[in-house]
Amino acid sequence: MRLFSRLLFSLILVAFGASPLFSAKEYKGAVVSIGDETYSTSTGGYDRGFIITLAKLGQIGDPVVYDSNHNVVYPGTVLINGFDLAWMGMYLGQQIATTATKGLQGLAYDNYLRYKKLYQENAESQQDFEAQASNYAAAQGSYAFNVDQLAMDYQQNIMMKTRAQVEGIVKSVTQSAGSDVGSAPAIEYVWLNPIAVKVNIPREEQKVLLSSTPVKIYVKGQNEPFGIYDGFSYQAPDGSWMIQTRNFPVREWNVVLQDNGLPILREWEAVIKFDIYPGTNTLAVPDKAIQKDDKGSFVWRAKGQKAMQSDKGIDYTFPVEKVYVTVGNEIRYFTGYTKIVSLKDPGALELNDLVVAKVKDSYYTANLKDGGMVIYPQQAYLMMPGDEVRVVIGEGPVEKSKAN
Repeated sequence: MRLFSRLLFSLILVAFGASPLFSAKEYKGAVVSIGDETYSTSTGGYDRGFIITLAKLGQIGDPVVYDSNHNVVYPGTVLINGFDLAWMGMYLGQQIATTATKGLQGLAYDNYLRYKKLYQENAESQQDFEAQASNYAAAQGSYAFNVDQLAMDYQQNIMMKTRAQVEGIVKSVTQSAGSDVGSAPAIEYVWLNPIAVKVNIPREEQKVLLSSTPVKIYVKGQNEPFGIYDGFSYQAPDGSWMIQTRNFPVREWNVVLQDNGLPILREWEAVIKFDIYPGTNTLAVPDKAIQKDDKGSFVWRAKGQKAMQSDKGIDYTFPVEKVYVTVGNEIRYFTGYTKIVSLKDPGALELNDLVVAKVKDSYYTANLKDGGMVIYPQQAYLMMPGDEVRVVIGEGPVEKSKAN
């Protein structure tokens, strides 16, 4: 199977200014993917190929994981399950590409060292030196990519399965099961982790940005910021400022991000009637929703949110509040496996209120606060392409940039 990969952005080294920012500035940022990949099922050989199954539109993919001996620990998400007899040419071609990119990496390194010495002796400009440094970084990435691709091609091409190489999402599916349509693209796959935030910063403001300048990213509806995790900032070819950072998977049910204590809550249950026959009004909640403190038993309720509302869905972000209850002595199973308990006194709870269905551990409960804001994620990652975020760059009093 053939992989066509392209990076959306050329990485350019951070421009070093003469002095740091004297105040913080706030900008609007747009979350963007740093790359995408287009897959087809043909090796370019005499046998076009045959597609057995394809990933679904919007499916989240995980990459292949290797151990230190390059053995496959986790095979990765299957994007295309195909059948093709002409795989060997692709594998041999990847071997050649890997050898070639290794040589180009060595050449780029030699140029980097040469320009570094010339720059230090004022024989070359800083701009030319930074261009060579950028070329060397790109060559390193290309070689590393080809090494990983060669290892994965053994599985992809021999086992006839195209698997995800990075965390991402299936953006488009342009073929169906059956004979491969003349090597045409079958799946477009967009990277999600790492992710980037694109910020339009005027050039005069970019000049004073240093690698040590603090950066805070605020996702929608939250006052707890993130910094740049395992990432960096750089100027994109179109002149905008790109902030590349680690994204946060929120596919688990209820988690608290240890980076900033932000609760991501997926698992909610509605307050229901305990008795299923008419004429009774005893309310019930899942037994795992019941928590205790020195005042008694309580549940975490989503403030202002209810199930069974035809004119309103569940908000993306909202506060939670403690509601103290008295637990009854009756239990039953809802939908066959969810254990619910009756409430002798529901306190302020009402029918169809949403409560957190499960609380995992002490770290989790320590970061849930009465009146604190939480996120009810609409997607599998905290930041998705197209999201708008607030970005604060620098230290001191915050002022909004004129660029916004």
